[in-house]
Amino acid sequence: FQVRLVVESGLECNLEYANLWPMDAKTLPRFIVKTEYDSKTGCWIWIGARGPKGYGRMKVAGKTCSPHRLSYEHWVGAIPTNLQIDHLCRNRNCVNPQHLEAVTCRENLLRGVGFTATNASKTKCNYGHEYTAENTYLYKGKRQCNQCRAAYRIIWNDKQKNNRRK
Repeated sequence: FQVRLVVESGLECNLEYANLWPMDAKTLPRFIVKTEYDSKTGCWIWIGARGPKGYGRMKVAGKTCSPHRLSYEHWVGAIPTNLQIDHLCRNRNCVNPQHLEAVTCRENLLRGVGFTATNASKTKCNYGHEYTAENTYLYKGKRQCNQCRAAYRIIWNDKQKNNRRK
């Protein structure tokens, strides 16, 4: 029954490893109906309800859950408590377990395209100085450039001397 549903909808997954928890015979058909296959990307696109951040939402046993997490737990296995599910395809609506990976919060952020990933990939400060071990220090969790810090200190000291003379 479940194999036929998966094949007819165009979704293919190796079901010999399928774990019947958390999707039982009642939940799996509801999941399949709310999913479309994108032949260009291989994504299983969630077409059901979505939350404000664009991730899918589905009720299972009276509780709202994320379909991508449900998919991962069904076809791959349990998600360790300290890990998140990362969409390798960068599509929040994808529920294909082959496109999902359990990773740490840090790894998930660094793989993304937000501020954290953008800043982590920088190799130079805003003034073009290389971030090297010798030229970099941490201040409140952020990388700072020693060359810029030294230049700022010179300017600040000069201002202080000029203020004392007045």
